[in-house]
Amino acid sequence: MAHSNLAFASFKRIRGERESNLKKAIFSYQLALQVYTREDFPEQWAMVQHYAASIYLSRTEGNRSDNLERAISCSQRALQVYNQQDFPYRWAATQSNLALAYSQRIQGDKVNNLERAVAAYQKALQVYAPTNRF
Repeated sequence: MAHSNLAFASFKRIRGERESNLKKAIFSYQLALQVYTREDFPEQWAMVQHYAASIYLSRTEGNRSDNLERAISCSQRALQVYNQQDFPYRWAATQSNLALAYSQRIQGDKVNNLERAVAAYQKALQVYAPTNRF
């Protein structure tokens, strides 16, 4: 729990160099994943995956394509636990992260990536704006 909390605090930290804080957050999330396994702590594991995706989306250092691929992978892993019925808002937030990553994705076919982004945003809207049907 402490590593996960430290990671979140580092991610949101205002003081200090932004990229340094993000590196600390990634390191802390990696430590948290050693404790929060999917088998033993699925909800916490998914939360760590979700926030790790947010960090990779925020990074400006390193290879942008690699950061986006990591964000996609982390989001997809979080969605192995977060489903619309049991975790609607976490599911929707993770769908939004996934959509953002696909909309900026460098690898793969641009049209396919944008279609995936639209599909993920539409899923998120099922929770955020359930009366709208697209």
